Amino acid sequence: MTKPRPERESKYLKATPVEIKWHSGLPVYASGAFLRTVSDDYGWIGGIDATGKLRCILPYAIMRKAGFRMVRFRLATVPLERDLDLDEEKAFLNSATEYLQ
Repeated sequence: MTKPRPERESKYLKATPVEIKWHSGLPVYASGAFLRTVSDDYGWIGGIDATGKLRCILPYAIMRKAGFRMVRFRLATVPLERDLDLDEEKAFLNSATEYLQ
């Protein structure tokens, strides 16, 4: 198994559950109050970089219908400081998919 190249590793964002810390600088659809109106099972998935810094969030709600569970995202990935480039967002979304499975 080969070790990831440093430039690739720096673009990797690991998905992990994070505490909802909504503020007025974020979309209302990311707030706990809004997510609670949609489902009892909701939260934020955070994108953590190699240094442990939270770079983005992805609010979600889990919907249950006819025996199925599905995750509904009300927003696209929300960057917290600067926009993510395509590779960073792709890595985060792939990691978020693995986390949700």
